[in-house]
Amino acid sequence: LIQSIGCINSTMSKLALNALDSYLNALIDAKNNNNGDKQRNNMQQLVAISNDLLYCVEKRQFNPLFMVPFLKAIGILLADKAYFESLQNDEKFGAAFADKLMALLKKECFKSRDILKLMTSIKVFVGLTLFPATRESALQRLMVFLGYQYPALRKQTCLELSSAIAAHGERLIKEEKMQNLAFDYLSTNVWGGNDLDKIRQQRNELFAMFQIKPPKLKSIKRK
Repeated sequence: LIQSIGCINSTMSKLALNALDSYLNALIDAKNNNNGDKQRNNMQQLVAISNDLLYCVEKRQFNPLFMVPFLKAIGILLADKAYFESLQNDEKFGAAFADKLMALLKKECFKSRDILKLMTSIKVFVGLTLFPATRESALQRLMVFLGYQYPALRKQTCLELSSAIAAHGERLIKEEKMQNLAFDYLSTNVWGGNDLDKIRQQRNELFAMFQIKPPKLKSIKRK
């Protein structure tokens, strides 16, 4: 996130990220505090941070020098950390944040051939699967990536999806049996091959496992 500002060295970037990490961890610790005023205040701060993130995406959309490191950082914040856990089930502010970020990210990636930008967006979509408001649409986008023409993108999507199932389980798939089935299916099939038709056919089997509807794409053949 800090690196996307540009013109700073790696040492300054690490110090800035450590400061951000400490600040957000403090918000998490306060969330567990029984003080209602502090909890409300910290929720307001999370909402303010989420609005700032949305503003940055809108203001610098389609700027690869900014978006690639920025998406990488947002992916870490949403998918790898528990910073935004309070917002995930919030039907007002959390849902609005997830819906807006989802719309902006889909627009950013639409018909994009920038493999680096697409790769860094994977973890952001994974993070958006943890918000009930965007769970299905984010999973649909990840399924689209599993059928893309870029082998590296398909393999990375498979890796991130498998990791998400292992880490978040029922947040992605309610039934434990289906969780195990989807994890094994992703892990045992080859996603980096050259036979794109075969890969898309095996990808289509995942819609039922994740209990989502296929997006309206010509490449998906419904039975």
